Amino acid sequence: MHLGLLGVVTRVTLELEPSYRMRQDAYGPMPWNTYLDKLEEIHAAGYSVSAFTSFGETVHEILVKSRIPDGAHDIEIVNDLLGAPRLSGDPGGTSVTARDGSVGPWWDRLPHFPIASTPSVGSELQSEHFVPLRHAGSALEAVRAHARRLLPLLHVSELRTMAGDDLWLSSTQGEDVLCIAFTWKKVPEAVAELLVDIERSLTPFSARPHWGKLTSLDRDSISDLYPRLPEFRRLVTELDPDRKFASPFSERLLGI
Repeated sequence: MHLGLLGVVTRVTLELEPSYRMRQDAYGPMPWNTYLDKLEEIHAAGYSVSAFTSFGETVHEILVKSRIPDGAHDIEIVNDLLGAPRLSGDPGGTSVTARDGSVGPWWDRLPHFPIASTPSVGSELQSEHFVPLRHAGSALEAVRAHARRLLPLLHVSELRTMAGDDLWLSSTQGEDVLCIAFTWKKVPEAVAELLVDIERSLTPFSARPHWGKLTSLDRDSISDLYPRLPEFRRLVTELDPDRKFASPFSERLLGI
């Protein structure tokens, strides 16, 4: 992960995994406080778990994607998730992948949207913010304080946890995180104004923005979030002393 600043990638080594089967089950609604109190338990309920909310009184849907072991026909699934009932679910089609508990290939269960479909709304704005998991509850409450302003601008917010890694510029570098993803209506000025306040509210929780989505943060704010950034800057200077791969993007966000 180098945002194009180390040159053109000409070769990639992939670690492949044999194909596998999954099922996807939907639960909800769940009271907001239950979700906050049991957040880590909820997100450990499957191979991949996503919660959807508009920051009101509930998390209105939780998608639990479960991997089916090799040789097994299916797995046992609970009928409620900490009190949130299992929904009948959508059998899938042109807009969403099957959410009815049916078993299918991973590529038709792990994504939310079918490969041939338009993902999400199709014409929207997005921002995404990665908060250390230890701060998850406090960070979500800080966002929820903006609920009155959020609701008119928001299609939905997706919450999911992600494992930490050791990549210098990774949004999950150093520890496990909660990802707070916003799918915004296409009203750029209003979203940009609110995003400033949301990111200010998330500052105490070391929230990192998604490199490819909207953010109001400048390079000084971002520098404080990446302890390996000074080393990366030195590497860029060494490998590209003439700054052939610099861009307004890298200058604005990284000062490189």
